Amino acid sequence: MGGWETKRLADVCEKIMDGTHFSPKSKSGSHMYLTSQNIQNGIIELSNISYISEEEHRQIYDKCPVKKNDVLLTKDGANTGNCAINNIGYEFSLLSSVAVLRGNKLSLNHIFLYQTILTDNIQRIIRESMSGQAITRITLEKIGNFLISITSIEEQQKIADCLSSIDELLTLETQKLATLKSHKKGLMQQLFPAEGETVPKLRFPEFRNAPEWEEKQLGEISDIKTGPFGSVLHESDYVEIGTPIITVEHLGELGIIGNNAPKVSYSDKIRLKAYQLKEGDIIFSRVGSVDRCAITGKTENGWLFSGRILRLRIINSENLSCFIKHLLKYEPSKVKIRDSAVGQTMPSLNTEILKKISLCLPLFPEQQKIADCLSAVDELITAQTQKLDTLKTHKKGLMQQLFPAADEVMG
Repeated sequence: MGGWETKRLADVCEKIMDGTHFSPKSKSGSHMYLTSQNIQNGIIELSNISYISEEEHRQIYDKCPVKKNDVLLTKDGANTGNCAINNIGYEFSLLSSVAVLRGNKLSLNHIFLYQTILTDNIQRIIRESMSGQAITRITLEKIGNFLISITSIEEQQKIADCLSSIDELLTLETQKLATLKSHKKGLMQQLFPAEGETVPKLRFPEFRNAPEWEEKQLGEISDIKTGPFGSVLHESDYVEIGTPIITVEHLGELGIIGNNAPKVSYSDKIRLKAYQLKEGDIIFSRVGSVDRCAITGKTENGWLFSGRILRLRIINSENLSCFIKHLLKYEPSKVKIRDSAVGQTMPSLNTEILKKISLCLPLFPEQQKIADCLSAVDELITAQTQKLDTLKTHKKGLMQQLFPAADEVMG
């Protein structure tokens, strides 16, 4: 591809540096102090920012003077590879978990550099360059040796403008999704009683004179079952074509995500029929994030659940599984579940613990009304999530077209 060449990052950057290698002693002051936790792709997250004293800031900043339009790259821990452009117009301090990349203005556009770091090729190089035992990291020396593909500064600007316009759309659609989620959270706080209360703040007009909600334990309204343990189901039982078996990683925010679920043969499905799911079943993570749950839809009817899952099945017609699912996702219910878990290093649930979890329930018609209301918001959230995913896929495809493959570039 004409006009492109490969350069070491150190050869096209004026500065490659990082913040302090010592945690500041001061816990307050007039200057912000950023760590890798504050750097997300495209965003500097300031909602949980720390502040330090003028004296400590000066010591850190003199060695790592961050400027506007510098590219900030996380280089320590689980967030390694995240990057953002510094759009903050005043001084702040950095921890060593963040590297500062300042391109030579004559040869490297800062937005082009940022987008380059987000390419699959550079993200792969970052992962392969990480080392360390307790905390994995990449060194400044390794970062400086990264090979990047660059073109003329004019073409860099055009690529930067093109991808920035997509990023603006992504930001807008991400904000819309966050607004929908916030709206749903607020609705739940209005439609479900607060802890210790038996009546919600907001009731639909037809239920304003209805009875108070009644407290019930999950064991009174549902059948709860643990999935098959290792002696019953082995990884060697999995086949390419068959019945999916759901485990913890398939519990999505709004439902079951079974695209990559392992599968078992028809004979194993019959053998494991006691662990078949029915539409309306609610499934829980038995270990780890024990407050995660999802409801079984039509698509998942007849699928199986694994030993890391607890299945909850409503046993009477007085209660609606969709309502129970929404109520179990209400934060006070989630707190109750987390607080009931056992285990020091890894929280876990069992059938007896889940049976004793109590919920405040209205009569069936009010359950139906609330479930319909919240499910309608979920549909909007799903549609917005899909729109966002489509945009991300579009950007990824665009980047593959705008940036050359490694073997297409001259050294």
